[in-house]
Amino acid sequence: MRHRFEQFSRNVAAIVLPHIAAADADQVFRLINPELLGLSSDEECIIKDKNKVFEGLESLVGRIKDEAYEDDLVRLHLAGLTLPDLASYRDAGTLEQRIVEQESLLHRERQVLAAALEQEGISQERERLRQQYHQLNDRLRQYQTFRDQTPLIEQRAKVKLALEKRKEQVEKQMADLVARRQEITGEKRRLEERSRELLERRDQLLRKLQKLTAPDPDWQVVPFVAEHQDLDGLLELYERKCREHADVVRRFDEEFRRIEQRTYGKYQGEDQADTLVNLQAEVDALEEREKAVQELWKSLAAGLQSAFKGLSRDLETLTSRIEKLNRQLGRVSISNLSRLRLILREHVEWTRWIKTVAEVEAMPLFFDRSTVSEAQRKLGELLEQHRRVELSDLFDLHFEVTSPDGQCRRYPHLDSIESNGTTITIKVLINLILLKGLLGDKEVSIPFYLDEASSLDRENLAAIVQEARGMGFVAVLASPEAMEAADTLYFLRESNGRLVLDPETSLLRIERQVEHGG
Repeated sequence: MRHRFEQFSRNVAAIVLPHIAAADADQVFRLINPELLGLSSDEECIIKDKNKVFEGLESLVGRIKDEAYEDDLVRLHLAGLTLPDLASYRDAGTLEQRIVEQESLLHRERQVLAAALEQEGISQERERLRQQYHQLNDRLRQYQTFRDQTPLIEQRAKVKLALEKRKEQVEKQMADLVARRQEITGEKRRLEERSRELLERRDQLLRKLQKLTAPDPDWQVVPFVAEHQDLDGLLELYERKCREHADVVRRFDEEFRRIEQRTYGKYQGEDQADTLVNLQAEVDALEEREKAVQELWKSLAAGLQSAFKGLSRDLETLTSRIEKLNRQLGRVSISNLSRLRLILREHVEWTRWIKTVAEVEAMPLFFDRSTVSEAQRKLGELLEQHRRVELSDLFDLHFEVTSPDGQCRRYPHLDSIESNGTTITIKVLINLILLKGLLGDKEVSIPFYLDEASSLDRENLAAIVQEARGMGFVAVLASPEAMEAADTLYFLRESNGRLVLDPETSLLRIERQVEHGG
């Protein structure tokens, strides 16, 4: 109320109430919280548009008739709501008078509270003194009883003290005996465990010693100091040396056997030492032999120029055939693929030097001798690694697929290109084109069988049938349902567990007509 009094001129009431009749204001603020009138108009409740606020209040006043508010949604009797007291919002004097009354009432209440608290304190103090009296009275009785029994208590206390000392001595002796017994029992258990371990250890060492392989009689005896190693370490050292010796012997024997097999016993002597001498002499002469072999490879590469020329010519022929195949594939529409091409990727480590040697034979005056020697040397190195060179070693084939969005993907084989239906379509077309290339210009008609034709979409199947017909192949389609791409349909029926083809009822021919130029 003080806060409302301090900002009385700035309250919402100072703005709103002068524009509403007192009786109307009482009715309106039955519906609206009257405490809104006490809010500060510049901080707590900012009125953005006074005119619209006044219009809204007038609209509310217009909806109140006969102590009831009514609009399109509700009718509310105001008699059930508390009539607000707006006097303190209209008159500052009234608000000040009520503040004085509240302060006076608060003062009286505080006096009553102080008196009540003082009376409560006196009652608590009286109760505390009563309890203290009873406690002192009990202690007095206990003291009088104690004085009467003091001689007997002193005598019994002496006896109790002597008995407690004796008890402590006996308990200490018993604890010492129990601890000693536990120590002896633990020591006995440890000794027994140690004895078992030593026996097991002795048996293990004996078994290890019995399993050890006797040393080679040719081993040289070398003085060995082992004061700082236990028997386990010595056994492991002996086993490791035995394994190393066996590994050396095995590798030595394998190398001798491999050398003997590769040289057909050419360097074998009376014993291993003699054989090693022969091998050392051969190793010393390797450098000269390598030079001779290099010259031999160069002469061999020069003599193979015609063969290399044939490989280069075959590679060019293969490239032209692949270009022809790509042109044929370019005429066929496959699924949603923009283009399908067969890509030949040469192995430049071969073709570069083969083409150089082949071109030297055709135009020997236009090549530097060092370039020819380098090509022959490279081919010699390759022939050292590959004893047989075929046309298929000079290239790899890949299938390149281009989607309508221009994205290209390459596949090394025909196992899986795009979807399953697309893969089948591409496989069939590739094989038909290759077979047609093998047949050449021969006028033949060859049927081929295509199972599960219904798994292909309509466009792919039509492309296969049309392209096959143009190349002289007859497509035989197997499908559980009639296929639109076929020219002749054969319907099988079952009879007594067998499939029967009745020429009178099972044959249907399809005739197509071109209309409107389509």
